[in-house]
Amino acid sequence: MSNAALTDFLPDAANVARAYCPGCEPDADPSLDILDVRWCESHSPARDTLSRNDTSATPMSDLFRGGIP
Repeated sequence: MSNAALTDFLPDAANVARAYCPGCEPDADPSLDILDVRWCESHSPARDTLSRNDTSATPMSDLFRGGIP
């Protein structure tokens, strides 16, 4: 049995995924590559389309009950 000290961290591993923007490469096949989704500036989804105070948004509980407007 080895007396080597155990470490609390994992060593850095090589990144095997390649960066992928769904807007730039809509036909990329995840069964052929390991894809790391990284939206480019021109295809980045809007982050503020629904505000937290937007009362017109359908609650998730209604969506699960089939209440899609």
